[in-house]
Amino acid sequence: MDFVVAIVSSIVAKAAEYTISPIINHVKYLSNHQQNVETLKHQAEKLKVARDRVQHSVDAALRNGKEIEGDVDKWLSAVDTKILEQVEKVTQDEEKAKKKCFVGLCPDFWTRYKLSLKAAEEAKAVAELLEQGKFDEVSYPVPLQGITVTPSKGYEDFESRTLVLNEIMEALKDDSVSVIGVHGMGGIGKTTLVKEIARKVKGNLFDSVIIATVTQAIDIEKIQNRIAELLGLKFEEQSTDVKALRLQERLKKEKRVLVVLDDIWAKVDIEEVGIPLGDEHKGCKLLLTSRELNVLSNGMDAQKYFSVGFLNENEAWDLFKKKAGDCVESCDLKPAAMEVAKKCAGLPIAIATVAGALRNKRLFEWKNALRELERPSSSNFTGIAAAYSAIEWSFNYLESEEVKLTFLLCCVIGHNGLVEKLMRYTVGLGLVGGVNTMEEARNEVLTVVANLKASSLLLDSYDDEHFDIHDVVSDAALAIASRDYHMLVLRDHIPKEWSDKAKMNSLRAISLPCPQIIAELPKEIEYSGLSFFHMAHDDSVVIPPDFFRRIESLKVLDLPSYSYLPESINHLIDLRMLCLRGCLVEDITIIGELKSLEILDLAFSRIKELPKEIAQLTRLRLLDLSGCRKLKIIPPNVLSSLSKLEELYMEGNFVEWENGVVDNERRNASLDELNNLSRLTTLYVRISDIQMIPKHRFIETLNRYRIIVGDHPISKWLRRHECSRTLTLQLYTNICLDNGVKMLLGKAEYLYLDLKGLKGIKNVLAELNKGNDFPHLQSLHVKNGIQVQYITMNNIEFSELRFITLERLPQLISFCGQEERCSTSFEPLPLFIKQTYHWSSNLRRLIITGCGKLEHLLSPSVARNLVQLHCFEIVGCESLREIICTEEIEEEEETNNVICFPRLNFLHIDFLRNLIFFCSGNYNIEFPLLKELKIVDCPKLKESISESSIESGMHALFNEKVSIPSLERMTISGLRNTKMIFHNELPPNSFRNLRVLSVSRCESLKNLFPASIAKHLPQLEHLWIRWSGVEEIVSEGEGLEEQPVSFEFPKVSSLTVEHLEKLKCFYKGQHTIVWPMLKKLTTDCSALLMIVGLEDVRIQETKGNGEAVLLVKEVIPNLEKLELRNFSDMDQLPPDLFPRVKVFEVGGGFHSGSSYIFPLIRRFYNLERLKFSNFDFKHVVPCKGAVGTLSPIKNLKLHSSKNLKHVWRKDSELGHILSNLQTLTISHCDDLKNIGASSLSFQNLTTLEVSYCKMMTNLVTPLVVENLVQLTTMKVSDCTEMTEIVTNEGDYHQTIVVRKLKCLEISDLQRLTSFCPGSYTFNFPCLKEVVVERCPRLKVFSEGVLSTPQLQRVKQGRYNRKECWKGDLNTTIHQLYTKKGGFNSPFDLNISETFPKLIEIWKRNPQEILESKNLGRMEIYKCSSLKYIFTPSMLFSLKQLEQIEVKECNTMEQVIREDEEGATIHTLTLPKLSFVKIERCSNLTNFYLGSQPLEIPNLWVITIAECPNSTISRKSEKVIEERDVEDNITVLFCDKVVIPHLENLKLSSINIQKIWHHPSYSPERNQMFSTLRSLCLEDLPKLKDTCFENSFEFPCLRDLTLKNCPLLKTFISKSVCEDKPQIHQPTQTNNSAVLNEKVVFPRLEKLLIQGCDSLEEIIELQALNASEAQSTSATRSTMAETMMTKFVFPRLTHLGLDKVPSLKSFYSRMHTTQWPSLKFMKVIECPRAQIFCEVEIPNQQPLFCVNEDTFPVLQELTLKTNDMIKGICDGQLSLQCFPNLKLLNLQFFPETSTTLPYSFIQSLPKLEKLVINNASISEIVRFEGLINEERHTSACYQLEALRLSQLPELTLKTLEPFLLSFKNLLSMEVSRCHGFINLMACSTAKSLTLLESLSIDDCEMIQEIIACEGEEIQGNIVFPKLKYLELSCLPSLASFSLAHHLLEFPVLRMVKVKKCPKMTNFCQGELSTPRLEQTHLTGDEDGELQWEGDLNTTIKHMFDEMNVQNSQVIEVTNRLLQME
Repeated sequence: MDFVVAIVSSIVAKAAEYTISPIINHVKYLSNHQQNVETLKHQAEKLKVARDRVQHSVDAALRNGKEIEGDVDKWLSAVDTKILEQVEKVTQDEEKAKKKCFVGLCPDFWTRYKLSLKAAEEAKAVAELLEQGKFDEVSYPVPLQGITVTPSKGYEDFESRTLVLNEIMEALKDDSVSVIGVHGMGGIGKTTLVKEIARKVKGNLFDSVIIATVTQAIDIEKIQNRIAELLGLKFEEQSTDVKALRLQERLKKEKRVLVVLDDIWAKVDIEEVGIPLGDEHKGCKLLLTSRELNVLSNGMDAQKYFSVGFLNENEAWDLFKKKAGDCVESCDLKPAAMEVAKKCAGLPIAIATVAGALRNKRLFEWKNALRELERPSSSNFTGIAAAYSAIEWSFNYLESEEVKLTFLLCCVIGHNGLVEKLMRYTVGLGLVGGVNTMEEARNEVLTVVANLKASSLLLDSYDDEHFDIHDVVSDAALAIASRDYHMLVLRDHIPKEWSDKAKMNSLRAISLPCPQIIAELPKEIEYSGLSFFHMAHDDSVVIPPDFFRRIESLKVLDLPSYSYLPESINHLIDLRMLCLRGCLVEDITIIGELKSLEILDLAFSRIKELPKEIAQLTRLRLLDLSGCRKLKIIPPNVLSSLSKLEELYMEGNFVEWENGVVDNERRNASLDELNNLSRLTTLYVRISDIQMIPKHRFIETLNRYRIIVGDHPISKWLRRHECSRTLTLQLYTNICLDNGVKMLLGKAEYLYLDLKGLKGIKNVLAELNKGNDFPHLQSLHVKNGIQVQYITMNNIEFSELRFITLERLPQLISFCGQEERCSTSFEPLPLFIKQTYHWSSNLRRLIITGCGKLEHLLSPSVARNLVQLHCFEIVGCESLREIICTEEIEEEEETNNVICFPRLNFLHIDFLRNLIFFCSGNYNIEFPLLKELKIVDCPKLKESISESSIESGMHALFNEKVSIPSLERMTISGLRNTKMIFHNELPPNSFRNLRVLSVSRCESLKNLFPASIAKHLPQLEHLWIRWSGVEEIVSEGEGLEEQPVSFEFPKVSSLTVEHLEKLKCFYKGQHTIVWPMLKKLTTDCSALLMIVGLEDVRIQETKGNGEAVLLVKEVIPNLEKLELRNFSDMDQLPPDLFPRVKVFEVGGGFHSGSSYIFPLIRRFYNLERLKFSNFDFKHVVPCKGAVGTLSPIKNLKLHSSKNLKHVWRKDSELGHILSNLQTLTISHCDDLKNIGASSLSFQNLTTLEVSYCKMMTNLVTPLVVENLVQLTTMKVSDCTEMTEIVTNEGDYHQTIVVRKLKCLEISDLQRLTSFCPGSYTFNFPCLKEVVVERCPRLKVFSEGVLSTPQLQRVKQGRYNRKECWKGDLNTTIHQLYTKKGGFNSPFDLNISETFPKLIEIWKRNPQEILESKNLGRMEIYKCSSLKYIFTPSMLFSLKQLEQIEVKECNTMEQVIREDEEGATIHTLTLPKLSFVKIERCSNLTNFYLGSQPLEIPNLWVITIAECPNSTISRKSEKVIEERDVEDNITVLFCDKVVIPHLENLKLSSINIQKIWHHPSYSPERNQMFSTLRSLCLEDLPKLKDTCFENSFEFPCLRDLTLKNCPLLKTFISKSVCEDKPQIHQPTQTNNSAVLNEKVVFPRLEKLLIQGCDSLEEIIELQALNASEAQSTSATRSTMAETMMTKFVFPRLTHLGLDKVPSLKSFYSRMHTTQWPSLKFMKVIECPRAQIFCEVEIPNQQPLFCVNEDTFPVLQELTLKTNDMIKGICDGQLSLQCFPNLKLLNLQFFPETSTTLPYSFIQSLPKLEKLVINNASISEIVRFEGLINEERHTSACYQLEALRLSQLPELTLKTLEPFLLSFKNLLSMEVSRCHGFINLMACSTAKSLTLLESLSIDDCEMIQEIIACEGEEIQGNIVFPKLKYLELSCLPSLASFSLAHHLLEFPVLRMVKVKKCPKMTNFCQGELSTPRLEQTHLTGDEDGELQWEGDLNTTIKHMFDEMNVQNSQVIEVTNRLLQME
């Protein structure tokens, strides 16, 4: 029981606890309601106060740039929530509760309870917030993370900047690079660039970026503080070393950080700053900027550094416009603004400051700014002050006053200054201290210049020997020089100070570079402190005699090219440096009085003799006589007297050194004199004979020399060499090295050996230097060693060799001698073997040219060793099969299959006829740095690497084995067998850096790119594709993509696609193309459709699917220049394709397509320049209406245009263009008679240029010239028939005023007698410049009154400074005519009967003329008294002679006649002669017949015509006497005349019997014609033999013509014994004959043989002589009988055999021929030759034994012979012998009656044009023998043109298209076919749906064109494409169609009807010609155009007019008869 009670009690107690206690609490809330609410309000007020206090702290922290703590932000948010929301709500609820029950007296207990509860809870929450709000700090300092991510202010995304930026970004990505430098001059934009880089890399490459500026005063602590501040680091330490440790630790916490130190002037110790790099922190990189390159490279050890250069012209203008505002584009401001922009010269700071200062300024302010910028000074235009300040800052930082003065002298010298000139200035002024020799001074100046370049004050120029300077830098420096250094440089104005003696007297240096100022020179100047004076050359200025009298302090005087030296120069007693470079003064004796001279520069002066007074200049240290070509005498002992001479420069002139000891009897100096010059260290000299080099001590002291031995071209003398010790030897005989040559060889750095005359030498250097080393040799050039096999021995040391050139060494086997081979193998050696390892690794340039015996160049191991090779060229090595041979000379284990050329930059492979691979082994070839690649004329090359993993079997030039990632420029040309350049499997980015690609003459090439490569060419800028077999530009690769492919070429600016005859499409699949940057496009019309992606339109139209809608505006949106070749109709092009084209050039158009050129031109809305080149104007459609739609074309060029007789003609389209023209240029328009014009045609013309118009006899009429009211320039030249400029048209009494003409040039007008022959009055009020050049018959300018008030001179050449003036123009012209005495120019001599005095001088003493002139051209014309022109001794004075022309000199026997003196001359040479032409010299027997060799090394053109007695050259008379009389026959060439570079030879109308003599074989003879390109033998009546044997090779011959050589029986003589395979080994053919391939003329492109009556075979088999027969075994004789020779003409494209009646075959033995490139062939009247045959029959050789491979690409075939007809008709040819024939031209004999067999026509699947002429055929194709199926099958589906002429028996039925398909016919011409009554049936006409041109001429019987019978009359006849129709000379024609058809011609534009007297209307039925209404109808070719509203009415009107004319003629005739 107790237990139960206890339980109950417990339960009750517990229940009370859970019930009563809560009730008490709830009651408490009710009773304490008011207290709880008040407490809440009080707490809320306290919270507000706390919130405000915290907010104030937060605001203060934000103002200080601090970051707010996160809990503070959260607290403030929570407080705002409590106060504004919760507490306010409680208060509001309290107020509402009071207003309720009993107006507040009776409380609502439930409401009060809830409010009290809520207030208590909120009070507690507020209390907690108050407690939380007790913050120690509310903020913290933010760590500054470098720069902001906003774009850098001032940065412009220019291309020049983007390139540098990208390179720096790549360097920043390179983990091996930790320090990168950026350098450039002040204000160039370095800081802006690195800030942009920092913006780009932050958050990408780097987490943090820090930028700190260093400045000139380096403060380590300041740098530390800056970095720490940006990192949020506070230093508590004071010392910099401890700060560095703290900074290092802080930076290491950043994973990736970039530190930028900007504007460094000297070395900054990175460790001292505290920046961890390298192993300390690999994530930290340092980017530096400095003006000084040396600071970056040497001081800061930058691993990579980049230069920031100037903006280019376009970039500078864009920046200038942005800064100056759009106002600069206004017409009035733009010219001045552009000039101002140019003065800023691409310096960004200058552009920004100047443009900003001129923003919104007016024109006069711009002009004032321009004036001040042109004359800079420190006080001038302030807009550029910022730039000047930056430059002056750099200037002041230079280390010494001497360096500053040296820099200012650089500014005086100007652009591309020569360091040598600077050195001479500084030595003369004494600015180089602490040096004892000129060499030391030169090194000091070079060092200073290098430092100035490094500091960006100077710029790099051509090389280290030159410097350049920026215009702004120069201007600033010259302003400083004027202000602080008393230097005056006057450019274009006379300063006020010029007359201020006090100011001028303070000057220390004066430079007068502007000729205009020099004219203002005072008579005398008195400047006591002047030490430097320079004055530019001016022909019109004469220096006053006393000019230098009072400036005795002068130390440097530079007077270039003056013709007068004032006497006062002898007062310059302290002068140390005198420069008279180019001086015209011949007597310089006065210089001997300048005893203080140390440097004398007489280079290129005209002195003939060095005066003996020069010996008095005992202080002279440098004497420069370079290029003094007239210097012949240096008196003995003059040079030896110059005891202090250190440097002597005499290259390029003096060679008259005498042998013997020093004495007074000699006339000239001796090299022995130089032994007295103990200080001589530099010698540049030319010596004629190597034996003259003494062995004395002066050679020992030489440190620098350029010694040239032999007769080298002047260009070789003055060529700059990379080495300081150069020895050039031209060797004739083996030399003795007992003299100084051995020492020179041992010291030489550059060795040039010309072994042309040296025989018997096989190992060059081993024999030359007796096996001694070449320890200093850096560059070796060996050439012309005919018998050289090796260059050296392996035991000869070449430790410094860097450059090797081997040229024309045909027998070269290897570089090292044969005994050096470690193997006994007889395999061909490579050029370099393993024994060359120790020095070949240093090679940088390797050039191999004309080494015909080399088969391999490198082994793999040697190739790997060429680690320094930069340049590699291999040219003309005909036996070379591979560059890298795969078989090592010694056995070696190949563990590495990679061959890498790590530094190769340039690779050139050219004319390697047998090259098969670059490397034949299974290697990977890598060219990581190769930038430029050229592969030219390697016909057998298919792929670079022979063994490839590619299984497709498709050979590609570049496959996965070749890596060229950096390639920028690629040229591929003449690779006949290459089918693919880039393999499909190449990675897409393999050629991502390619910028320029040129592909040409690759006939087998199928495509250019695979799609994968084409889509990844982001850098491609220029693309050329020409003369190749390309069918598609981009191939589909492994398969066409289903989705359309998008091709974008983002940077291509220039594109050329031309002469691609097989091109079908750009890409086979669906695609789009975009060329966003394309500016220039050169192509033909069909390719243009593909380039813009419109070939799909053409395809769809053909299929009838409708016209596709394409947006082509965006395809080439920026195209500015379009060049179209072979113009044709362009209707398929959309009208808005060319919105921005400004330049349009049309080439070709010699067909009917040219008719529609002007409708196309109307589409160019912005066209400014128009050019017609090789264009035929015969069929151009004239346009009468809508002329205003033509663009205002300003520039018109007409070049080589045909059928253009007048530029202007009434109603011509050209006439409409002329009125807006400003420039008209006409050249090579042979049909043009004059420019012809109306009075208003050329009203805006400013420039008129006419040249090479051979039919033009005059230019304009008087009326036209007077109406050229805007003309300022007129130039007329090279019009051979022009006799007058303005023609004489009789009475014209008005004064002809040519108002604005300023410049008149007339040149090379051989027949011009006057400007105008009439007695007109001419007034030229503005004429200032007249140039008259090579007008030999011009005696007077004008016969009438002449006024030229402003003219003061007549120039004798455009580039000739020589002028003449005799008071008026007529007198001056006459004076020039009488005084020139045969000299058309100073270098152009004309000897003729017109100038008899000149002939007398020439006969008496020709040296009188030769010594005073450097003749470049000579013409000898009608000199009846001259028997010869030159003697050998005269040739020494003809070193500059380039051209000789001899005409109509009937008594002349020889050009060069040997005299006694000439017989002793070792070698005769005409070093520059390049052109020889001899015509109509009836008595000329030879060119030269001397005993000594005559060398003409640069002769490349010989023309001999109408010289019936000429032999030109032959065996010398002495040699002939020693030989059989039989050998003395007239021949052309022998071994005495050496012409190694002959390219063009033309012989016409001369009586030679042979061209070459029969000397014994020699390698020289084998090379004589190695460069011959064109050979023409014409009208040679006695020529029997050319003597071309196997030993003669013509590797370069391209054009061969034989005409009218009636006795010539063969062209090439071929010996059986020498008939060896050149390339391939003999192979067995099907008939068991041995096939021997013989490549004939490897480069021959055109062969024409015409009128050679006796020619039986081209290649003759010579009979063996007795000795040869004995040495020939019976086996060989048998083989000779059975051997079949295969003659290959690999590049022949044109073949013509015309009227060769005796021709039987090419070669009488069994042979075949192959013509892989032949495209055009003509065989005309060769009756004895069986032209075509398939079966080879012994002793009956056809002309062509044909099969499918004989003519694989033949396109045009013309035949005219009876046997050909028999051959075709007898079925002797199988099908497909002419698989690509497009044109068949058959010219039969009129008596022949035959037809073409259908089988033959059917075998021509690609025939496009068929021409049949002059045959008695009744049908074109023979029906007989055809089965029914064949009768209904048409052939020639591709036939586009049909031309029938002189076929009198041909009738209508033969034109029925049963056997010939007419469905693609575009053109039809029928003439002189008198069997036609009508031309075609109605059904035929309806089938001509594509016909564009129809011409019917001279068909007597034709009555109508279309004949219709029966049901055919029903329906319409439509010619949907016909545009041109000509009906001419059709006397019976009544109508085009007599039936009542509806004839429709929807696009007909041109109709010509001429001499159709019975044609009363065009047709009987209805007629529709909608397009013809916009054009015209012409009655005849030259008649006026007619149009009467419609074609029928116009025809009727013409008929009526003709009847009226005929009736008038009849009436007149009747009256005359009555009168009689």
